[in-house]
Amino acid sequence: FQALHEVLAEIDHQIPLLLFANKQDLPGAQTVEQLAEIMQLREVIGRRWQILPSSFTSLDGIHEIHRGLDWWLAVHDSC
Repeated sequence: FQALHEVLAEIDHQIPLLLFANKQDLPGAQTVEQLAEIMQLREVIGRRWQILPSSFTSLDGIHEIHRGLDWWLAVHDSC
């Protein structure tokens, strides 16, 4: 995940980071908290970020995308 942190360092800090934790319907899927730890996102300073659990096995996945984009736009517009 070093590459992610390198890219984030080059991008304007006002641009929020939105990640979807897909495949949450599968046994053994890592939680949002586990992914944040693995990806060392708590070390990202000065940038808003969010990981949303998701599962695109049905049309409910569309609602998850919509919720994520709403969050991203709200954060981005407030900068």
